[in-house]
Amino acid sequence: MYANHVYAGKAEWNADPVSGAPGDSLRAYDHYAEGWSVEAILYRPHRVATTAGHTSPHWTGWKSGNIKEGTKVEVRICMTRGYNSYCSDYYAGKA
Repeated sequence: MYANHVYAGKAEWNADPVSGAPGDSLRAYDHYAEGWSVEAILYRPHRVATTAGHTSPHWTGWKSGNIKEGTKVEVRICMTRGYNSYCSDYYAGKA
């Protein structure tokens, strides 16, 4: 995600375990200290990883839980500050 043409952060979805990261997991990264937090959001089952309350740069821990293999998932990233949010579209993937 970019804020005012500056790289601000990202969301990661990990369907299968790899390099020590758990499968069916989500995390967020806030790269730029501009006062906004980054949220990675998994839709159904609902799961959120947020950098709110941490100083940049910051990776959240993995938010995980088993999802049936092959299940369609949708993930998006949001920049949030207080009650304001700017979010991407949902991107489809699989568990």
